[in-house]
Amino acid sequence: MDEVATIPLVLVAQDAPPGHVGLASGVTIGLSVGVGAGITALLGILADAHGTEAALYACVALALAAFLSALPLNPGRGWPRVFGV
Repeated sequence: MDEVATIPLVLVAQDAPPGHVGLASGVTIGLSVGVGAGITALLGILADAHGTEAALYACVALALAAFLSALPLNPGRGWPRVFGV
């Protein structure tokens, strides 16, 4: 399931530095896995301290922040094509 979540990130990263597609893919996947592990640890600490409901609200807040920060990334170009669709 984690691989499906990183596919759009990799596609965007591969467009950024032409000629260095492998480097961009590796850095993007490495950073996403590392940041995800750190966030998971912090959510675990939050859940232990304040309960599961607080951790779920934090997940919603993080998802909303990610969505809002992604809005200006691709203005006017439409959605990226994934798997030729």
